[in-house]
Amino acid sequence: MDRAQSFLQKNREEYLRAQKSAQNIEADQREQNEQSRRKAQQDYIDALKRDADIEAKNTQAQIDKQEQLLRDLSQFSATALKTVFDLGDARQKRKIEQANAIVRQTGLNYKDAVSFTNIDKTFTEQEAFASDEGQRILNTYGDTPEIRSFLSNARKGRASHIYLQNKQLVINSVNNELPGYLDQKIQSLDPSIDGPQKLAQIDLAVGEFVKQFGMDPRILEGIAGDRIRAITNSFKETQIQINTANERVAFTQQRMQVMDSLLGPNNDNIQALVKFITTNPSVQKNQELADWAINKLRSGSMSLETYYDLF
Repeated sequence: MDRAQSFLQKNREEYLRAQKSAQNIEADQREQNEQSRRKAQQDYIDALKRDADIEAKNTQAQIDKQEQLLRDLSQFSATALKTVFDLGDARQKRKIEQANAIVRQTGLNYKDAVSFTNIDKTFTEQEAFASDEGQRILNTYGDTPEIRSFLSNARKGRASHIYLQNKQLVINSVNNELPGYLDQKIQSLDPSIDGPQKLAQIDLAVGEFVKQFGMDPRILEGIAGDRIRAITNSFKETQIQINTANERVAFTQQRMQVMDSLLGPNNDNIQALVKFITTNPSVQKNQELADWAINKLRSGSMSLETYYDLF
């Protein structure tokens, strides 16, 4: 009897472990994938910063060298004097690099930059910064000469595209907003829809996000298309893993229903159940049998005698 009780206790412990694993599998997978996504996102942002810093330094060195050479040659050469006009393009590139540096330092995103440019156009620059929205943005990113310079230039009509179509500015917004937007959409889905339908809904949600972003989709694709796809694929991979886990649980439940049916309403068809378990046996099948039997024993729908006979 002691040995039987020990066996029963052991099976109960195994059952509790299996139940805990089944209950936590989705939450654990979501957390693990969220951590992986955040790390990949941070690695991506760090790589962008490194590349932009290197590019900015190289560009500045080339511009300085070109300006000095043209100043020296323009005293003697009409061709060199004409080439001075090319410096306009170089200066514009320098503005872009300066804008990149400000965005990297502050974390400013596209939505807030656009929001500042949309403050009442009759306001002076000082009044725009003093407005509620101007103060919110300065408080969020820091009231520094750099951030004021960026926002002021973004508000000016002719050169605003240099600032509002800044690559890092747009990517900051995508990184900050798209994951939360997709997560909210997934949580609002009908739980009864299947895995492929959920994946299709993720694609639809990304399309909605792009439309609502406030930028020509073609420009957004050119600036941040790769990043949008990376975040989307990360969410899809997580959903596929969750779908797989749910399917595994559903399959186990179906197999337990088969065991119920084979044992019969009077719990007297043990031979049929044993035949089912020993046909194409597996560790998973044996574990499901143990979980099923312990559940029935604890609920009172199986006697201890039947339990002993079964095992």
